[in-house]
Amino acid sequence: MIEVFKTNVKYNIDAKRIIALLHAKLHEYRINFDLSDCDHILRIESKFEQVKVAEIKDTLLNEGFQCEELPY
Repeated sequence: MIEVFKTNVKYNIDAKRIIALLHAKLHEYRINFDLSDCDHILRIESKFEQVKVAEIKDTLLNEGFQCEELPY
């Protein structure tokens, strides 16, 4: 399962911090940012379960960032 999110994360240092926080909670996920995209894309992949969208949104919100699911 893959989910793609539009975010307002602009800096690599913030992206790395968010990835570390998400990995601490969601060990099996593959997580990356494409900050060069105009939507500052966060891409998350899980091989074993459905992506926990609410938990991802809450994590970003708690860090002061916006996060919106993009349709496939």
